[in-house]
Amino acid sequence: EIKNSHGREGPATAAQLAELGGLHASLKLNGLAEWYLSRAIELDETNSQAHLSRLIVLITGNTTGAPVGAKVQWRARIQRSLDWLNANAPELPETQWIALWLDLYDCFEEREDQRGIRIGEEAIRRFPENSLLHFYTAFALIRYGQTTGLPRERLRQGQYHFQLAAELDPTNNIAATNAQALAQML
Repeated sequence: EIKNSHGREGPATAAQLAELGGLHASLKLNGLAEWYLSRAIELDETNSQAHLSRLIVLITGNTTGAPVGAKVQWRARIQRSLDWLNANAPELPETQWIALWLDLYDCFEEREDQRGIRIGEEAIRRFPENSLLHFYTAFALIRYGQTTGLPRERLRQGQYHFQLAAELDPTNNIAATNAQALAQML
């Protein structure tokens, strides 16, 4: 409806573009969602919700198997968006948990399990209902898949956090699969 009205009623407004971005995000069409949200931000740079929505679209994008250069650009776009939110909407809970998630993501990329566990414990203490934080904490607990020699308790904790991540976000098939695999190992 909004997209079709574009030609009839003049250019789309920032609010309309942001709404289109949100609709595309809900359909997991992240590329289109990011495009619409970016256009909305170009029209109204003060739109915190558009910045936040674009940031969430970015962090839920899959970079598995992407070339290093693409991951670096993706990480830089996330950091720029987070910097804007830190400067303009630091009170939003999303601004706070996304900063923690980004630290967890960096631990994941660097395979820093001890630091990842510390950050993850703090993140989950502050945001216990956040699937992504449980998901990345679980990876730190199981040493990013290098489970040989890990204490059984760490495997159990990793399984628990993968299970919670899957329950909090039923579309997270990786969390569910990892929870099942760890349960079988235990």
